[in-house]
Amino acid sequence: MKSETEEKYRLYESTLEERVNTCDGILQQVDDTQNLFEELQSLHSSVAIKTQTLHDACDQLLVEKQRLIGFAEALRSRLNYFDELENASTSFYSQTMNIGNEQFLPLLKRLDDCILYVENNPLYAESAVYLVKFRQLQSRALGMIRSHVLSTLKAASSQVQAAIRGSGSGKNAVTEGVEASLIYVRFKAAAGELKPVFNEIESRSSKKEYAQVLSECHSLFCEQRLYLIRGMVQQRISEFAKKEALPSFTRSGCAYLMEACQFEHQLFAHFFP
Repeated sequence: MKSETEEKYRLYESTLEERVNTCDGILQQVDDTQNLFEELQSLHSSVAIKTQTLHDACDQLLVEKQRLIGFAEALRSRLNYFDELENASTSFYSQTMNIGNEQFLPLLKRLDDCILYVENNPLYAESAVYLVKFRQLQSRALGMIRSHVLSTLKAASSQVQAAIRGSGSGKNAVTEGVEASLIYVRFKAAAGELKPVFNEIESRSSKKEYAQVLSECHSLFCEQRLYLIRGMVQQRISEFAKKEALPSFTRSGCAYLMEACQFEHQLFAHFFP
């Protein structure tokens, strides 16, 4: 009986030891798992820190990239003024370039912008050299304008003279009928292409180069008009002198001259508003 009881307790003891060992094993696994989780958490924190650091570095690189892009664009915008020299030279020395070319006036404006920029930045490398070359191109362009204005005005005068000869009216009655229409209306139409050029020059007349060209255009215009109407005016005054007494001649002559001057003033104002 005693032996059976001892055996029972030994079996119970053995079972308890097994259960205790099992529990110890489970506890050990729990500890190991906890250690793994702690290590994983530490790695996660490390990765998070590195990720944030990388993100901050990327943001900084983007900021730096934008700064460099802005710097490059600013540099390019400045260099464009100098690079324009080659383009302007090619254009203004081209045989196809003339005042009637739709690119002429925009190129001239761009050339003025380049001159102004180089003048305002004299410390840039070779700015003095570029300024001289830009001014040479400007002088060439303004010379083209002078030549074009003169040739167009002469052509307009020739057309008017040819039309007067063709009308059979000679040089009489400058303010009457056909002659007045030919001298003013026909001239205005023949020289109409000059008006945009004159407007462009006048808009820049605050610069001495353009003020000088504008003054020369005024002189060329007046010279051609004087050449065109001088003979007619002289003949008309002579006719008054032959046909009328001095008082009547004075009235008729003054009225005629005032009317002719009024027409000339209107024509001048049409081209030079």
